[in-house]
Amino acid sequence: MTRKKREERRLKAEDRKRRRAEENRRRKRKCRAARWAGVRARRASNVANSVDLLKVLGGEIGPADRHLPQDCRDFVADLRWIKRRQRDKFARLLAVAQARSPKIAGRGFWKSLLLVAKLSWKADPENWRPRGKSGYAVFRSLVDHLVVDYPVPRFLYDVFLDAPFLASGEALVGFFAYVAAGGSAYKYMNSAFIPAVMTRRMCHTFLHKPAGTFFFHALRASQVEALGGDHALARAICGTRLGRGFSSDERFWFTVIRWFCENPLGDNAQVAPVVDYIAEMRRRRPDYSMKGRTVKSLIRGMKAWHRELAHARYLRTKVFTPSGLKAVTWKVKSKDAPGDQEYVVWTMAEILTADDLAKEGRTMRHCVYIYARLIVERRVSIWSLKCDGKRRLTVCVNRAKRAVVEARGKCNRMPEPGELARVARWARLNGLSMKL
Repeated sequence: MTRKKREERRLKAEDRKRRRAEENRRRKRKCRAARWAGVRARRASNVANSVDLLKVLGGEIGPADRHLPQDCRDFVADLRWIKRRQRDKFARLLAVAQARSPKIAGRGFWKSLLLVAKLSWKADPENWRPRGKSGYAVFRSLVDHLVVDYPVPRFLYDVFLDAPFLASGEALVGFFAYVAAGGSAYKYMNSAFIPAVMTRRMCHTFLHKPAGTFFFHALRASQVEALGGDHALARAICGTRLGRGFSSDERFWFTVIRWFCENPLGDNAQVAPVVDYIAEMRRRRPDYSMKGRTVKSLIRGMKAWHRELAHARYLRTKVFTPSGLKAVTWKVKSKDAPGDQEYVVWTMAEILTADDLAKEGRTMRHCVYIYARLIVERRVSIWSLKCDGKRRLTVCVNRAKRAVVEARGKCNRMPEPGELARVARWARLNGLSMKL
């Protein structure tokens, strides 16, 4: 090859590289412009909705006005049951938020602002100066200005966002206000407001959990760690019903957590089905206790219960109501594709019949069939993640919280990173949060 040809090839390669870089920059600018257009549209919508809500609260327009957005009508209907003084405080907060930081004036923060309005304030909202860039940071600075006298763990601020979807939400907000005023977390935890069983050591561990930790995950993890359990067991217990809220029988469930710490199962994937089995036994026999139970006896009883569920036929003909979430299909290029295929197909589909739910449980060898009653009551929806038609994960979605609360593979194994990434991507498409 002559020197001239080598030089021509080098110039062509550099030209292709330059054109490719320019195309990438153009694509990024286009994506950035589209993203900011969406942000501006959402901000404009937030301002418009807050203006409409302020007009309703001020009596300028009626709550049934046909030009009023549906979400604004629903929220105004809920405000009828709130005390007038609290409604007036909420109107003040909304007006200040709209004037100072429209990020928290939108409908996504209305219920959180209403919870703040129910608390006692140490300062006037009109003197508040917003701090932070994100809406969450700005909202946190508002709570600091109005409520906080002493430093509060960062994860506790999340109760204002989670409380509207929790049965014990107002108790959690009361706990935040009590701790922010300098009160003892131990005293409040052992009061009539929160039924949890917590020692001083557990409360100390609880208050040192990192930012972003869900309240009940922090609570259960602090109980497990204080009782001698490890982080893997704490994570497994947080993935069960115990990590989603308080029980009406907290003292019994505290003995269950202690039993798990003293009797390791070996495979933490079995914690969730064992907890479901214990809950069913407690429902059938109110005097059921953990005294004298061994790992072998519990596993044996759980398997017998699973066989009983597999043969149950009282819901086989039942058709469930769809949740309204979107099913998704992905075609992904993979080196592990079978045969001569270059792609694998991932699907996420909702289980809509009791017969399909029973098949899912038999194939995956877990007790998903116990959720049939919750599906009929429209409290949860169950989804199946498949790869090339093969079942990989069973996913549970809490409809009230709009959150993915559980994902299990065959024999209740924990999801693999690739599977979890697919579930997270599907959750983002449907506006769901991940609380596994």
